[in-house]
Amino acid sequence: MSQLVLMIAEIDELDNPEKMRVVWQRDMPEVESSNILQEEYLNELEGVASEVGWEVMRRLMVEQWRLADKVLVERYREEQAGDIR
Repeated sequence: MSQLVLMIAEIDELDNPEKMRVVWQRDMPEVESSNILQEEYLNELEGVASEVGWEVMRRLMVEQWRLADKVLVERYREEQAGDIR
């Protein structure tokens, strides 16, 4: 049975995707016919999608802040190294 997996990955070179580093991953619930009650399924699916969507957005923002911080620290180090010489 197929299953959906959400992931946030960092990649340094777009031309080299095999060097992708997964920074966050979440498996979506497995879809099993025995667990699907027609009357409730769409409401449950909407609830899961909303919950997971907000979780993904939080993680994406955290990873973006980490990446921005990394870039700013590197730039600061380069500027400081230039001042010493």
